[in-house]
Amino acid sequence: VRDPQVHYDARKILCSYRRGGTHNYHLYEIDLDTGQQRQLTGGPWDDVEPAYLPDGRIVFSSNRQEKSRAVLAADKVEPYPHLDEYERERAILLHVMNGDGTEIRQISFNQSHDRNPTVLSTGEIMFARWDHVGNNNHFPLFFTNPDGTNIFVQYGAFSPGNSFLHPREMPDGRVLSSLMPLSGTREGGALMAVDIRTEPAVAS
Repeated sequence: VRDPQVHYDARKILCSYRRGGTHNYHLYEIDLDTGQQRQLTGGPWDDVEPAYLPDGRIVFSSNRQEKSRAVLAADKVEPYPHLDEYERERAILLHVMNGDGTEIRQISFNQSHDRNPTVLSTGEIMFARWDHVGNNNHFPLFFTNPDGTNIFVQYGAFSPGNSFLHPREMPDGRVLSSLMPLSGTREGGALMAVDIRTEPAVAS
C-alpha cells in the first residue's frame, strides 16, 4: 500500500495497492465510516499517487498512457508503451478520472515521467516533471489545469538543487518539498520550504 490521500471531508482515503509479486498497482478508495474499500482502476499497468480534485474527480500518475495508446490505435498501429529516455521503464504521466474510476483521460505528455501530482488551493495541479534538455537533467515543479491546459514550469528550472519531489502546499501558501539529486540516492534529501512564486529554495 502506498500514496495515501485523505479526502477533503476526511471520511475517505485514496491509495495505491498491489498484491505483491508481479501484480500491478491499482487505485482504491477506503470509506472510513464503514471500512469498506472499492477498487477504482485495473489493467496491466501501474496507477499511483492519486489526489482528489475539488470537483470530485481524481488526478493520478500512471504508465497506462491512455491517450497515447488511443492515438496509435486510431492510426491502426499496434499500441505500444513509450519508455523513459533511458528506455528503462514505461513513462508515468498524469491522468484524470471520475471519482468512480470511469472516463480516464491522459492530461500530460512527456518523454519521461510526470510524478507526484497534488492539488493547490487555486484548483491547479502541481507536479514534478523529469525535464532533460541539454545540460539540464532534473525534476522542477510544474503547474497545469485539471484539463491539461497551461502546463508551465513554475519552480526549479534555474534554482539551486536538482530534483524537487513530493511537493505539498502549506496553509501559508509556501510549498514543502524534498530536494535531492536525480540519482544515486534512496529517496533521501533535504526538506525544503519555499515560496515558489517569489523566492529561491532554502533548507528547512
